[in-house]
Amino acid sequence: MPKRNRKPRPRRRGAAENIPSCAQWMIREVLPLLRREFPATKRSRRHLRNATIELLEAVRAMLDETIEWLRREHGKGPTLKRIRVEG
Repeated sequence: MPKRNRKPRPRRRGAAENIPSCAQWMIREVLPLLRREFPATKRSRRHLRNATIELLEAVRAMLDETIEWLRREHGKGPTLKRIRVEG
């Protein structure tokens, strides 16, 4: 059977253009799974809590590396002013 030439789908314009493809996948595939109600056992809750902690630690490490990179690359400019964050 010969292949049909399909026209490419028009891309949606807007906020989705600025989202990395990994984030788009997560939004499209993972969020519906998280919205679904399911009975959570103690084991699954513990696993999800630990996975959340590991994810947040990874994000923290990525942010720390990015901050250090920015300081090395742009350290020759004006000194950065610290902003106090109330919590």
